[in-house]
Amino acid sequence: MAALAAAVLLLSACAGKEMVTVTFDDARMVGLAWDSPDSMDIRISVEYPVKGLKKNTLEMIRRQIVNAAFHPAEPSGDIAAAAAVYIDSLAKEYRETNEELWEDVIKDNEQGKNGGTWLSWTDNVTGYFSGGHEGLISYVVEHDSYTGGAHGLGQLDAIVLDLRDGSAVNESDLFADGYEEGLSERLSTHLPEAFDDEESYEGLFVRQIAPNGNFMVSEDGVTYIYQPYEIGPYSLGTISVTVPWTELEDLLK
Repeated sequence: MAALAAAVLLLSACAGKEMVTVTFDDARMVGLAWDSPDSMDIRISVEYPVKGLKKNTLEMIRRQIVNAAFHPAEPSGDIAAAAAVYIDSLAKEYRETNEELWEDVIKDNEQGKNGGTWLSWTDNVTGYFSGGHEGLISYVVEHDSYTGGAHGLGQLDAIVLDLRDGSAVNESDLFADGYEEGLSERLSTHLPEAFDDEESYEGLFVRQIAPNGNFMVSEDGVTYIYQPYEIGPYSLGTISVTVPWTELEDLLK
């Protein structure tokens, strides 16, 4: 069953404007087969703006959010429609991948009452605004999924949006030419601050890190996000490293 709820929030934008947002929520339980106890649990919660900016800017921001959350071939600004297509695609993939495996489970279990835990999948997508700086605002998409195996996988992706026109801001838009080496040095310097103990820091694959394009901005500075396995083992999870604005002045455009 689908559940649609909207919660109105007021988000103070960095340009001195007030942007009104709502949150689209949907939850589906997709059964594997009529006689299977296994299912896929899909949950979506995506915040998006509805008022407070120019109409074209609102539409562009919603397109950026759809693209970040659902990765459609042709992103539009219709959050609900994009979520529906995403859910249908997941349901199709889930059944096509596991129906044959379910048949094997039935053969091994004459009663057919006990499924295999690896046949129950989950997929959770959560999108929300998170901080900003001087006319820029950050949007974060958390994606947690389990598709069989030893454990699930969590991923955190950020986009930075220009509140003037809703366009996405890339590294090359924010930093001056030749920024890579200087930014890498500063990220590496602040990397230990991402951990509560030295043992975790010592467990990294690398300790000299480079900008990867996955960043967000706040009043504190620029924060880069590294996915599990990107610079460290799965056990360390997502790693975020912040460089204060005061240390970036010579690198900014």
